[in-house]
Amino acid sequence: MRLSTFRGAALASLSLLACAASGAAQEVAASSTTLTLEQRVEALERRVPPTAPAPPWTRHGFWLSAPNRADFRLRLGGVLQSDDRAFLTAAPNGADEFLVRRARIYVEGVIQDHIEFRILPDFASGQSLLQEAWVDFNDLPELRLQAGKMKAPLSLERLVADVDTLFVERGLPQDIAPNRDVGAQLHGQLFNRRAEYALAVVNGAADGASDDADSDNNKDFVGRLFLTPFRGSGPALFEDLGVGMAGSYGRQRDGGAAGLPAYSSEAQLPFFSYLTGVAAAGERERLMPQAYWYAGPFGVLGEYVSSSQQVAKGAASTTLTNRAWQAAASWVLTGEKRAYEGVKPKTNFDPKNRGWGAFELAGRYSALWIDRAAFPVYASPTASARRADAESAGLNWYLNGNVRVAVDYLRTVYAGGPRYLEQAVFSRVQLSF
Repeated sequence: MRLSTFRGAALASLSLLACAASGAAQEVAASSTTLTLEQRVEALERRVPPTAPAPPWTRHGFWLSAPNRADFRLRLGGVLQSDDRAFLTAAPNGADEFLVRRARIYVEGVIQDHIEFRILPDFASGQSLLQEAWVDFNDLPELRLQAGKMKAPLSLERLVADVDTLFVERGLPQDIAPNRDVGAQLHGQLFNRRAEYALAVVNGAADGASDDADSDNNKDFVGRLFLTPFRGSGPALFEDLGVGMAGSYGRQRDGGAAGLPAYSSEAQLPFFSYLTGVAAAGERERLMPQAYWYAGPFGVLGEYVSSSQQVAKGAASTTLTNRAWQAAASWVLTGEKRAYEGVKPKTNFDPKNRGWGAFELAGRYSALWIDRAAFPVYASPTASARRADAESAGLNWYLNGNVRVAVDYLRTVYAGGPRYLEQAVFSRVQLSF
């Protein structure tokens, strides 16, 4: 019995040893396999170059990407602007109101690291509107091709993103500068980003308007050149000094009234329109010199706009040239740097930790002149003003990189027309991501 017991114990011990040896062998094999996979991954990472950094307009929002970010990246973002408009003087067609000025969803992305796209619907005012939809081939920063619905490359203030404008509403020159148009453009940056250019062919939106479809067979040709000669070199004080020129040329013969503008004040109230029966009937030219300068917390922006359009009413025809200009200045009270792209606060609003965000003061003067030849044949002498001069003062509070509160005082004086003075206070709470 003792011998059989000893044999049984010996066999059991040998079995346990065999199992342990087998398990150890499996662990060694698994460790070897894991090490091999890790080495393979490292080798692949050394072969695949790092993906390019996200473009500037992707600093907010939510990103989805393929395993290899260079293949596909998708950004989801949005903008909500809730406004209050209070008029201090009796204004025709103007009412104190709360409104949602913009409610937009951004869908942006990059395909194969050099094809960008954007789809931008807007759901404000209880209706859906496609603001932008374009594709941009950016393989070469010096030569890019963009096609679709986009901002016309003309006005300096118009090209500022809607969430980064200095005031609640843009200045009077935007009545003359077209907004968004459908077409294609070649654009790029040269000489280490010291020069930007754009050459576009578009349907041809009217002054201050956006275009979704063409009303005739003619097209507008648009060009813009903007220089920042001291960027990256030269005196630091002039690092963000930029000057440029933009212009457009086209013909509007069959567009009728669709090719003619209706001008509104900074308070978004109409003060000029053409008489019934007046139509765009020929050449249209625009010229827009522009400049900005940002130094630390200070910034200035200015532009001049001239728009000439041949018009006709019955047998009468002429060329009308309307002009506008503006100068705006800003000072970030809390010391943050002011840039063309906006203000990024150093600290977020957090009272518990004594964080208050960034505060900015702003002032602007703008004016718009109607061609004297417009009266009385083409413009109503009793319903349209001949000139508008506007003064604005604003306070911006940047709670963080996504939330901004703005309050503006607007004062417009008219020459001619049904009213003389217009005053209003506009405020806005903005969320962007």
